[in-house]
Formats: sequence, C-alpha cells, structure tokens
Amino acid sequence: MVHPEYDPGTVYNDIALVKLIEPVTFTQLIHPACLWTDHNLNVSKVVGLGFGQYDLLEGDVPDLMKKVTLDLLDVRMCEEQYGSLEKFDRGIVASQLCLGGNDRHADVCLGDSGSPVQIRTEPASPTYHVVAVTSTLLCDARESPSVYTRVASYVEWVEGIVWG
Repeated sequence: MVHPEYDPGTVYNDIALVKLIEPVTFTQLIHPACLWTDHNLNVSKVVGLGFGQYDLLEGDVPDLMKKVTLDLLDVRMCEEQYGSLEKFDRGIVASQLCLGGNDRHADVCLGDSGSPVQIRTEPASPTYHVVAVTSTLLCDARESPSVYTRVASYVEWVEGIVWG
C-alpha cells in the first residue's frame, strides 16, 4: 500500500507497506523490527541494508544481503546535491534524512529502494529500530549523500493501517 500523498514525480512521502500472504514465523534470527518514533535520532551512524548492486551490468541481484554503515549528515549536504532537481521542488523536508558515507560503495544502491535503514539502541540487544527507508539515491559515488524517508514521520499512518 503506497502512501496516499506519494507522487512518483517527486521525492516526498516515498513510503509503502507490503501485506504478506503467509504469516511470518519468528525465530532467534527472524524477529520484528521496531519503528523509530522520535524525530531525534541521537546517533551519528546508522546501518543500511539491501540486496542491490552497484552496477546494472553485474547481472542478477545478489542472494546475500549487504549492509553498510552510513553517517547522519547535515540536510544542507543533500540540499547542495539535489536542491536544483525538479523532484526536490520543496527542498529536503522534515520527513526526510540525509545520509551518506565517505567511501565508494558506502551507500545503498540499485535495487535497494525501500530497504530499511536501522539502528540498534543497545549493543547487546537483538532489537533494531527502523529509522528510514531508502528513497532517492545517487549510488556508488564517493562522498555523495542520499535522501531517505524518515519513518518517524509516518508512524501514525503505518499504525492506522496495521492496527486499524
């Protein structure tokens, strides 16, 4: 279910829910992730996940999930990168995050759209919190930030569907 205010011509409200046909059986390795509800993250780094690839010519999408550590960046970095694009006609808004890394391949990439960005609140805890989902990105470019959808801005919408 796509957010009702999403417009594919822009980068705003870029979030959706997927209804599973079969229920998920939770195990030691499979458990739900919590949604981060606070707009403040109080961290400087997050972890992006995905099955994407860096190059369309690589062939099939990998079977192994990859993860990358991303820095929480100042919104102005994304404004400089994307501010002139028509899709960003309102700039970077409060429902978005600016994330990136310093190294090549330090980003999510092709095929990762909608993948989670998460934090673990306690190092010894198996509980992860989803703080964002992959939205607009310029992958495989050194020091190039990407824009992500901030989950905290959509918790009411998610809960209205899940519990409503």
